[in-house]
Amino acid sequence: MSWKRLDRKTLIDTKFLKVYEDKVKLPNGNVIDDYSVIEKPNYSMIVALDTDNNIVTIDEYKYAINKIIHTLPAGHIEKGEDPLESAKRELAEETGYTGGEWENLGEYYDYTTKDSHRAHFIKATGVTKTQETNFDPNESLTQRVITVSELKKEIARGEWRANATLAALVAAKLLS
Repeated sequence: MSWKRLDRKTLIDTKFLKVYEDKVKLPNGNVIDDYSVIEKPNYSMIVALDTDNNIVTIDEYKYAINKIIHTLPAGHIEKGEDPLESAKRELAEETGYTGGEWENLGEYYDYTTKDSHRAHFIKATGVTKTQETNFDPNESLTQRVITVSELKKEIARGEWRANATLAALVAAKLLS
C-alpha cells in the first residue's frame, strides 16, 4: 500500500520551510517523477481556559493571507523540546498566562497529501495572567479573552477561519 521513494531533490531549504521533489513508485507500478513534499516545523497549539472558564485567544496578522485572523496561542516546537513544554512557553510568551492543569489532546496533521508537519493540540485549564507578553520579533498579535459562548457565536458568524484552530477547539470538546 505504501509508495517507495526512488529519488529526492531539495528545491528549498530554509529554517521554516523545506520543499522536495521526489520520484516515487506507487504500489501499482506507476512512477511519479515530480511529487512535491513540504516540510515545516511541528507546532503546539493551546486551548487555554482561565479560572473563570473564559478562553484565551489572539488576533494575529498573517502575511501569507494578508489578514488578521482569530486564532489560539501557538508556536513552533524547538529542536529537542517536548510539545507540552513548547505549549507552556508559547502561552506565556504570547499571552502572559501560566499555571493551571495541562492535557495533551493529541497529534494532528494539517495537509497530509503534501505536508509532513504535525500540530500538537494542548488544553490548559485554570490559567492566570502572571507576566507580561514576550512576542517573537516576527509576531504581530493582540490578545483577547472571551467567553466560550461568545466564541461559539463568532464561529457561527464565520469569523473564525483557520482550520487547525477549529480542529483544536473540537479536540478540546468546546465545539460540538
